[in-house]
Amino acid sequence: MCTKEEKKLAHTVTTPSFHQSTVDGGMDKKQLHVHLDVTGGIAGDMFAAAMLDANPRLRKPLLEILNSLGLEENPDVELAQYTDGMFCGQQFKVTLPTNDLHHHDHDHDHDHDHDHDHDHDHDHDHDHSHASWSNIRNWLNKLELDAEAKRQAHGIFSLLAEAEATIHGKSIDDVCFHEVGAWDSIVDIIAAGWLIARLGDASWSVSTLPWGGGLARTDHGLIPVPAPATMELLKGFVFRDDGVTGERITPTGAAILAWLKPDFRALSGGLIAYGHGFGSRKLEGMSNILRVSVVDRQTKQTTDTIVVMECDIDDQSPESLAVGLEQLRLDDHVLDLLQTPGYGKKNRMTNQIRLLVKTGHQERIAKQIFAQTTTIGIRWYQAERFTLRRGELCSHPHDVRIKWVERPEIGKTLKVEMDDLAKHGHHHHHREEIRRECEKTLKGELNNE
Repeated sequence: MCTKEEKKLAHTVTTPSFHQSTVDGGMDKKQLHVHLDVTGGIAGDMFAAAMLDANPRLRKPLLEILNSLGLEENPDVELAQYTDGMFCGQQFKVTLPTNDLHHHDHDHDHDHDHDHDHDHDHDHDHDHSHASWSNIRNWLNKLELDAEAKRQAHGIFSLLAEAEATIHGKSIDDVCFHEVGAWDSIVDIIAAGWLIARLGDASWSVSTLPWGGGLARTDHGLIPVPAPATMELLKGFVFRDDGVTGERITPTGAAILAWLKPDFRALSGGLIAYGHGFGSRKLEGMSNILRVSVVDRQTKQTTDTIVVMECDIDDQSPESLAVGLEQLRLDDHVLDLLQTPGYGKKNRMTNQIRLLVKTGHQERIAKQIFAQTTTIGIRWYQAERFTLRRGELCSHPHDVRIKWVERPEIGKTLKVEMDDLAKHGHHHHHREEIRRECEKTLKGELNNE
């Protein structure tokens, strides 16, 4: 049963990770995966609310941090339990205390970080001064947040600023946000970054996204929905039309999705937590929720599904093909690319190209293959693969990345990133010395976890 609206949560001393607070005991052995069901839509406040509904023990530390940041507008941040008669969940609310009309409880039919100034649906008058992205970036860097939370928040806001810069044809440092809107967005993004950081090396997936559609009124007139910044951020994502119009995905929500780089695979594993985050807009015939599901992928299965794409090329010069394949490797959804020489028809030398691609991205990658090579046909199929638990650490003082893999009945093995060694080592023997030092430092620590 749902209870009354929760009051602001009190101070807490400890800051548990999602691993520590989701299930009692043994969490260091779990490989978490988070799936986002974008049912009603997604906005920054809906993401924070859903994550906190899935993990109640993270509420106190996050709200205590957000309410002590010393923001210029001094917003009050709270979490309220909510039901629409079908589901129970949480609403994440940011209130600007200047006066009662400054209540920004995130009607997610629009978002306040639009550079094109959406009407706020609040009849208040204030000076629409602007905060540049460069100023916001400097302010974010000075926040008293842990380094990983700050990195996540900075990454989300950077994507949002880059999208605004692209659609308005200006430099990213010239992008400006309304200050009232910016404070709402800043709180949402800091909350999202902090929560993502608590999940460590968890993987992410997402459902298809609701298109919404229609028009939104702004200070510059009517614009189509999804908003331009949202469209820019969600290139490559898969949409659906469920017949419910309006702004279903805000630019902040889109920036969070773009930063997470989720795949579209089916959810598999043991369910350990779920939560609902509500927007305040009412949708006809459905709940306006974002649902978060957290699973342990090692509980029942150690497999996932990928797409294999193949083609044979015998009429493209080696130097041209090398450039094209390198461009394909740069795509975040291409997991691996293999080039194998062989003989084809008429005993011609042929290059067999095979790509491993995240599920759901094969159409877009196919277009890139056709654009970067001379092939006229591509074979593709889905394949299941066994995977091992893995992660990445950084060894100090050399700042060398080290990848680790947990092997059954063996434990964790290490591999130092050669690109990092190349930056630090003067010659082969020096690089080997750094490698041994890094491995010795971290190996015992990893296997004793």
